[in-house]
Amino acid sequence: MVEDVAEQLRLDGRRPYVVGNGVVGALGYARAAAELLRQSDETGAGIRHVFLPGSMGPTETGFIFGNALLGNPFEVHLVSVEYGLADLAARIARIDRDLRRTTGLNPPPLEDAAIHYHMDYLGPGYARPTPQAEEAILALARHEAIFLEHTYTSKTFACFMDMAKGGALPADEAMCFLHTGGVPALFWQLDLFNLIRQPDSGRTEALLPAV
Repeated sequence: MVEDVAEQLRLDGRRPYVVGNGVVGALGYARAAAELLRQSDETGAGIRHVFLPGSMGPTETGFIFGNALLGNPFEVHLVSVEYGLADLAARIARIDRDLRRTTGLNPPPLEDAAIHYHMDYLGPGYARPTPQAEEAILALARHEAIFLEHTYTSKTFACFMDMAKGGALPADEAMCFLHTGGVPALFWQLDLFNLIRQPDSGRTEALLPAV
């Protein structure tokens, strides 16, 4: 529908820009893959596993596309925060085709990429909090002063922590959690916290301990 309106405006001599173009957004994360590889090489971090939220598709597909252009140096872990496996994979495949058509680039196909789907952290659904996600928010805030939100980043980091602590990945292969933003959402998500809520008063404690 939006594209139909945009096309009519073009026919009328206007120059509309559709905000939210999935391919344009994905290209930013294609560049992020190259930046992350450069930083990993320069610092000697040896990053092998990268964790991202799996949702609408542009973020993760862009990173996968950029990773493929680099020869797939990373194994990409997608933590579903919105869709089932079939729907998420279909979205990634569709945006990947659009990226190839738009850029004229033809990196190795998706089938050659090491993509791992983690479907156990969605909980009751999109934007619905989970205890694991809340624990992830509190852990990163208290130990590193880095803030996550309930919908995307906390569920991804919950998976990241489980994989790191559980020994599911080789100890000599470094892991990276890619923070995709969303911190301002915490201002309206305060009531979603349960672990830090004081049961008698209904008030919520600070994320960081007093010093």
